[in-house]
Amino acid sequence: MVPEHVRLGVLALACAAVLAAAAPAAAAQRRQLCTDRVALRASPAGFVIGHLYRPQTLTVLGSDEPKAWALVRKRRLRGWVPWRALCEG
Repeated sequence: MVPEHVRLGVLALACAAVLAAAAPAAAAQRRQLCTDRVALRASPAGFVIGHLYRPQTLTVLGSDEPKAWALVRKRRLRGWVPWRALCEG
C-alpha cells in the first residue's frame, strides 16, 4: 500500500505537468497579411486548407525553428503561412 503523502506528491506533480503543458510559451501577436493572397496550410509546406487575403489581421500563435513558417489563426481557422507573408510589426 502506498502512503498518503506519496500519492499526494505524485498527484501534485501530475497537475503541475498538465498546467505547464497548457501554458502558452509566449503571448500571441496580431499581424496583418502583406501579400495579396496566401495559402493557409495544414502544416509547414503541407496541404492547402484555405486562402487568406490582404489586409486580413491574423493572430500569430507560433513559428517553426528557422522562422520560415508561422502558425496563425483567423477566427476558428488555424494553419501555417510563410513568415514572409506577414507584415513587420
